[in-house]
Amino acid sequence: MDTRRQFLWNASRAGLLATPAYAAFAAFAQSGRPITLIAGFPPGGGPDLVARAVAEKTRSYLGHPVIVENKVGAGGRIVLETLKNGPTDGSLMNLSTSGTLTIHPHIYKKLPYAPLKDFVPVCKVCNYTLAVVTSADSPFKTLTEYLEWARNKKNGNFGSAGSGNSTEFAGYLLSHASKIPLTPVAYRGGPQLTQAVVGGEVPIGINITSTFTPLAKAGKLRILAVTGAKRSLFTPDVPTLLELGFKDMVIEDAMGIIAKAGTPQASIDQWQRAVSQAMAKTDLPGVLQRLEYAPAYAPASDYWKFIAEQSARWEKVIAESGFKPMD
Repeated sequence: MDTRRQFLWNASRAGLLATPAYAAFAAFAQSGRPITLIAGFPPGGGPDLVARAVAEKTRSYLGHPVIVENKVGAGGRIVLETLKNGPTDGSLMNLSTSGTLTIHPHIYKKLPYAPLKDFVPVCKVCNYTLAVVTSADSPFKTLTEYLEWARNKKNGNFGSAGSGNSTEFAGYLLSHASKIPLTPVAYRGGPQLTQAVVGGEVPIGINITSTFTPLAKAGKLRILAVTGAKRSLFTPDVPTLLELGFKDMVIEDAMGIIAKAGTPQASIDQWQRAVSQAMAKTDLPGVLQRLEYAPAYAPASDYWKFIAEQSARWEKVIAESGFKPMD
């Protein structure tokens, strides 16, 4: 019995097809229509490439074609508003970065959705870390050298990939832990930040590790430290901030799939199975690693526990940083 028929059979036996949500799911499951996996970042960016890899490797296990649609803008808020306003028949899912779920509720005065209420977890797909970098021409060979320079100067700047995200708050944590005033310089996005670091406009920058490694390999950037609990497979010679004595600076974000609240459990189970099988039976882990993300499948319950814990952590950090909530 194929996947769709199995779900319909199980749902029918349980009497669930009588509910509107399951009736809609049953109609969609029989339709053969594509599933849309929406991503909140531009084509070619990390989350988009991860979404496309997941779509390609899971479609044979889902029994539906999967198309990726980019809903870009407002730092990832537009894509979540699209999800909230979308159907609950299993035809719409979101490949989300954890910051949109764990940080946004604490930096915006108003959101058109409540992440832990309006959405439900499907599964975690991969993890990623941040990196502290400097220009290859910079005098700083280590993070310690930069911090000593900033201490003597009694101030130091660092570039972040926008305002109100983990790259800015990682800089706050570094400032707090080192007891050195470090002033954030927020750029519009990762490309602008990278250009500023390469050009020496800011002495250091903080962003997702994978955004820096190509230029580091090309000799244009120097990665000083990463935020993982252990050294990255992609930068094995680079120390972690934990190794350097900053015990509260382990920052490991995640990408995972979420659905609108009310989506039938059968649809969520179907996705969990499909991603788990793709991780085990296809080269999806290798594709993610080539994109410099760490494969880290986890089922819905574990994924949502991670999101809740990270949300509580960032709420405290953001309050302590003095960040003023935005409209």
